[in-house]
Order: sequence, then structure tokens, then C-alpha cells
Amino acid sequence: DAENAASLTLAYSFDDWSVAVLADHFQNSTRAALLRNRSQAAYRSLFSSKRQLMCPRTRAGDLKCPPIPFLPYPLNKDFTEGSALIYLWFVPHDPVGLVDLFPSKGAFVDKLDRFMQDSLPPSQGGKWPFGNVLANGWYWAGNEPDLLAPWLFNFGGAQHLTAKWTTYLATQVYTTGADGVPGN
Repeated sequence: DAENAASLTLAYSFDDWSVAVLADHFQNSTRAALLRNRSQAAYRSLFSSKRQLMCPRTRAGDLKCPPIPFLPYPLNKDFTEGSALIYLWFVPHDPVGLVDLFPSKGAFVDKLDRFMQDSLPPSQGGKWPFGNVLANGWYWAGNEPDLLAPWLFNFGGAQHLTAKWTTYLATQVYTTGADGVPGN
């Protein structure tokens, strides 16, 4: 029920995984295993298989998926500077585990491709009319939680879509124009 609950849980999951890597380095395998297991349990606990989204949990433990998943912060306060769609892909430490949450690799790839497609302007078949200037509820090249999304296709076996979307981003989004370096 706390503000930003879903995005904080996902960030803490990544933190736990990162500290597990350090624990491995310092040969503390017991601590590494504990942190890695806690990391996986945290992000998996937010996944709604029905909605195929990461959703915050209420104090009672129920998933509370947003009715409009592309609605970004501050309109949806369950996610910091993003939407449920953006944070769906924020499992940078365990992309194979993220793919496994979906019914199939094909379902994962289809959802990710739709996410990327919807971020385009309507003139290109997408849903976002404001370019790089405003926060986008779909893929937003200036927002850290989804920066790795175009590379996730590789884990779903669709490397050609990684090539397609990274080429698009490099040639159409990151430009020499005033809005050519989105985000920070």
C-alpha cells in the first residue's frame, strides 16, 4: 500500500542480487545463496500471470495491478518515474527468470515487442504522441528502468528484434536534435 511499492521492491531485488555477487566474490556462498533466493522471490512475488505485469501487493498480500498499465508516475504512484509496463522489464539481474514467468518465450517476445511498438508516435503505428520530451508509459529511452528492454529479446530467442529496436533507437531516438539525448 506504500507509494512506489512495486518499483522499490524491484530495485531491492536488484540490490540483493548485486550484493550476492559480492558475497560470491568474497567466498561467502551461504550469504550469496540467501540473497539470490530473496532477490528472485521478491520480483516473482510481484508478477501477475493473469495480467502479465509486475504489480504491487497490498498489506494483505494481494496483488494490486493498475487498471491502466501504461499510466506513468505521478498519475500512478505505485511506480517511481514509470508505469507498470516499464517496470515489467526491470529484472536486469535475471532475464532468464523473467522470461520464465511468461507462458512461453513467444508470449514474452510478443509482449515486449508490443511494448516497444506502442512507444512509437501514432504516425509510426504507436500510441505515444509526445516523443522523447515527456515521460512515456511505454518504452522511454530516457528512463533507467527500461533502458535494457530492447536487449531482452535475446533471452526470448528473438535476436532479430533486438537488432530492429536498437537500430531504430540509435538512428531515430538518440539524435543530434534538441531532444536527441532523452532523459537525464
